[in-house]
Amino acid sequence: GVFDITWGGVSMLNAQLAMNEALLGMGEWDYLINLSSSDVLLQSLSDLRAMLLKTYGISYMHSAQRTQDDLKKRRLDISFHECEGHSYRVDENGAIPKGIGVFGGSSWFVLHRGAISWINSCVAEGFGGGLKGAANVSWAEIQELATSAPCGAVQEQLDWMQSRVSPEEIFFQSLFNTTHLCNKFSGPHDLRKIMWEKTKQQKQQEGCLHNNEIDGCGNSPRWLDKASYANFLREQAGVRISRDGKLQPRDMGKPEPKKGDRYFTRKYR
Repeated sequence: GVFDITWGGVSMLNAQLAMNEALLGMGEWDYLINLSSSDVLLQSLSDLRAMLLKTYGISYMHSAQRTQDDLKKRRLDISFHECEGHSYRVDENGAIPKGIGVFGGSSWFVLHRGAISWINSCVAEGFGGGLKGAANVSWAEIQELATSAPCGAVQEQLDWMQSRVSPEEIFFQSLFNTTHLCNKFSGPHDLRKIMWEKTKQQKQQEGCLHNNEIDGCGNSPRWLDKASYANFLREQAGVRISRDGKLQPRDMGKPEPKKGDRYFTRKYR
């Protein structure tokens, strides 16, 4: 189907969940990798495949626990309602769940089929659909998951996030950190090179982003130009460019990407 998506609205999360369910019925596959139209590979498909086989069953996403101050800074204490392409503030005193960890990160990830199957079955159960949508996954596997991993966390998180801003950036991270999936993902990495770093001048030039779609301001990474892209490819290979334009071995003591850390880059042009 076709979804009308609003930046920062719950439609982004709901569309992702609907896509997950649809993909489960589309033949055999092992990993879901969501990409934008401006993403490009930093390494070959064979390298990516080899890495995923080596760590088979592990999902990848950027994830960090949110403190109460973080949650308020991210406006998760405010209730929003999405209507006709805009998310409106409706309650300035929305309650933040207590007793469970809320985690956030990026909405770009690499998810293993097993995790998607369990989450999808729990979402379907919450809507009265039972354990459906798990095509190509055996009934015994689904029964085992449902028995060992109750669906309450999925349904409670999904219910709360229907009125939060950018829920697609916290839903999967929170589930992977607070359920049986906690040992099935690599929290620090989403396998992507994203240019989030911005100078004060760049932020001033951008101004308030996405305010035509939400009561507030959003954020977006910088574009990666051809020169930066070429330089990053050299860093992946273990060399760097000096100021005089010569290639030099990379100083491994510096916190630069190591080969194998990143497989995609966002916003390339």
